[in-house]
Amino acid sequence: MQSEQTQGLLWDLIEEPKRLYRYADVAYGSIFDEDYSTSYTVKIELLEYEVIKRTKKGVWILSVHGGKDHFVLLNAKKKFAYATKEEALESFLRRKNSQIKILKNKLAQAEMALRIAETDLKSQIVVEQPEIILD
Repeated sequence: MQSEQTQGLLWDLIEEPKRLYRYADVAYGSIFDEDYSTSYTVKIELLEYEVIKRTKKGVWILSVHGGKDHFVLLNAKKKFAYATKEEALESFLRRKNSQIKILKNKLAQAEMALRIAETDLKSQIVVEQPEIILD
C-alpha cells in the first residue's frame, strides 16, 4: 500500500482522466388509458463528464444536466462514473442486474400480499347489511 505522500506525488504526474463516463437507460414514451398501459422505448445513453478539478483522492466532474457537480473517488470500488467506456459499461451491467433482483423481490412481495388479501383477508370481512325497519 502506498503512503499518502507517494499517492500525492503520483497523482501530480497523472493528467488523465480528462473525462469520465457513465451509461444510463432512458425511457421515452407515456402512460395512457385507465388501466395504465404504457407505450415507451428504452435507450442506453453514454454520458460524458468533464473533469473540472483534481484532488489527491479523486476528481470533481461537471454535472451533465446542470445539477450539482459530483466528486468521484478514484480508488473506490463503486463509482458514479469511470475513466473508460468499458468500465462504465461493466458498472451499468452490474447496476441493472442488481435493479432486476431488487424489483423481482418487490414484485414477489406484492403478489404474495395480493394473494393474502384475496384469500385470507377477504374471507374474514363480514359485509354488514343495512338495518331494515318495518313500521
